[in-house]
Amino acid sequence: MAGDEAADFETLVASGRIVVENARLGTAIAEIKALDWLSDFAPPESEDAGIVSLGDRRNFEVAPEERLTVEAVASIVDNTWTSFLPPLVRDAEYEAFRKFHGDLGGPRLLVEGVRRGFAIERDFEGELFRQVASALSDHAKVDNPIIVHGQSGTGKSVALARTVLRARELSKVPVLYSIDRIPQPNEVSGFCESAERAGATSILIVCDANRDIDPYRDLLFSLRSRGRRAVLLGSRYRIADNSDKYSHHNVEAPTSLTLSERDKISDLLAVYLGERPSPNSVPDAHILGFLYRFLPPSRPRISAGLGAEARATEQILRIRNRETRPFALPDTLMAARLREAGVDVELRPLFDEQQKDALDTSDAAGRIIDFVMIAGSLSCPIPVNLLIRAVTERVPAANISLIGDMFGSLDLFRWRWADTEQSELLVSPRLALEAELICRRRLGDPQREAERLVELIGAVRNGWVDAEHERRFLFNLLQQIGADGPRGSRYKLSYVDIGRALTELRQRFGVVHPSLMLQESAFRRMAVREDVVDQVSRLSLLEEARDAIQTALDGMANGTISGTRRTRQNLLVERASLYGFLANDRARRNSAPTEIWSSYQAARTAIRQAASATDTYFPLDIGLWTPADLLRLAPLAASQRAELMADIYSTLDLVDQVICLLARSRNLIHARLLLHNNSMTKSYLRARMRSLSVLALQLDSI
Repeated sequence: MAGDEAADFETLVASGRIVVENARLGTAIAEIKALDWLSDFAPPESEDAGIVSLGDRRNFEVAPEERLTVEAVASIVDNTWTSFLPPLVRDAEYEAFRKFHGDLGGPRLLVEGVRRGFAIERDFEGELFRQVASALSDHAKVDNPIIVHGQSGTGKSVALARTVLRARELSKVPVLYSIDRIPQPNEVSGFCESAERAGATSILIVCDANRDIDPYRDLLFSLRSRGRRAVLLGSRYRIADNSDKYSHHNVEAPTSLTLSERDKISDLLAVYLGERPSPNSVPDAHILGFLYRFLPPSRPRISAGLGAEARATEQILRIRNRETRPFALPDTLMAARLREAGVDVELRPLFDEQQKDALDTSDAAGRIIDFVMIAGSLSCPIPVNLLIRAVTERVPAANISLIGDMFGSLDLFRWRWADTEQSELLVSPRLALEAELICRRRLGDPQREAERLVELIGAVRNGWVDAEHERRFLFNLLQQIGADGPRGSRYKLSYVDIGRALTELRQRFGVVHPSLMLQESAFRRMAVREDVVDQVSRLSLLEEARDAIQTALDGMANGTISGTRRTRQNLLVERASLYGFLANDRARRNSAPTEIWSSYQAARTAIRQAASATDTYFPLDIGLWTPADLLRLAPLAASQRAELMADIYSTLDLVDQVICLLARSRNLIHARLLLHNNSMTKSYLRARMRSLSVLALQLDSI
């Protein structure tokens, strides 16, 4: 060959369409016969758009006008979907792999990614295709849709795409494939009729819509009533119970990976990411956790899928709330008189609030999702009565039937009893990771998350049945969202709102507990420490905090508030810390020296009271940073500065060496450095620092 023919030949070789073999033709034919490969050399199928091969050399050519109508709602899987795939260079293949897992880009690219081996075949897919193949061979015996169900991120979409591919390659049936939509019968009926006239024995319609069974059944029954030979395959979120009477047509995508599936994923990641994770590196083998950890390109897709599942659950809650339920009158004397007078039991929905528009997620159903997810992301299951109270003023008595009506079969939630007496139900998300991803997608920023947290805090009550479980939830929640919790200062802009929500609980609803009053002060103080309030508000916040602490101490002293000795010690330490902050705040605002000194004297008295009541190092720490900061900030007289240094010496003498080392306080070292600038203290501090250095080396060697 020469000229253009040679150039065309080289192009075909480079694209992989022609493979050059140096063996003689006779040798190659003999080898093919020996391997029984001659049957593979069937006449090539047309690769033109709009041609659907039906086997036995029959083709179904879709009319242009029909193609336009159908492809507005579903993709027609013609021969171009299964035609030759040109190989990709390494960089292009890696980019295609990332795109497949991060942003599928539509049904066509999803099927192409499956063909290129970008996703493993999970074990449940064999059963799924067995049911589909059986239905295609005799559509009349399957009178309901085949449904693959499972949690978001379990591989339902990939399984459907692989089934589409197999149906075309193995069963040679026409396939319509839609994502996020279920077509109307009149939109696809004409295509099915034309395919049947062309010789199709069955038509497979695949809808990856994650919808309930009823829309799928309506579509299938409507097509069957028109005489169409349709088989319908759909997806839905996991069915949490066995209430579905059509469960024999359901195939579940499990959340846990089998050992063989973990091996397959590890091999896949080794090919495309260059590192093979150990199959046993995730003990619970949950597929979402495995993919999120080892396949970063999949994270946007996982997050989007969880967001869609949350919205679907939200919509189910709205639909269920439209049903009216009996709200019995309370067991009071007035209620008895009303019943005697013939007052009927009221029938009404549980929640009054309705959506303002299709995008509104702040109604009762939307807030339920937000509450469970934000608390669940912090590993705090919510008492169910508290959850309902957070979205409605009318909370009926604990009623398992009501809870079942509203939340039954919703796989996004998990339920357990709070104790062995089964006095309270707790609701939580499936996984804390899922909850965190849903919160990021629905709420978007820490301020909106904190708004939901404040609403939950405001719904706590002091009832005789629920008080213990709700207080325990509240204590756990406050510990998680504080500056010392696992999320650090994420919610620092809302510390003031959280502290004032606790104060409102106490003053308006009678939720009085000394540990909660301690948190009232702590969140205000943290807001001041994080410098998220202006100078004008700092003093009023510290005064509010001091008032809460003093009220708790006075109540414990006169017996109106009960609390443990440890709680009283913590309150005294908090009060000392507040007085220290007040003194330093006056110094930062350049108050008069007399005001600064008066504040310091009050702080010193509070510090000494706390130090005498507790055996922890906290009061001593406060006794060091308070005068040290004043030495640095306040324009005090020489005699007052000398007194501050004397107080630091006195505190250092009280500090037990082991407590010093355990504290490892920056403020402790800061105070020594300030004093080190005074020549009178150098010899004293050298001895102190030598002693502390020796003990530090001893602690490090343990």
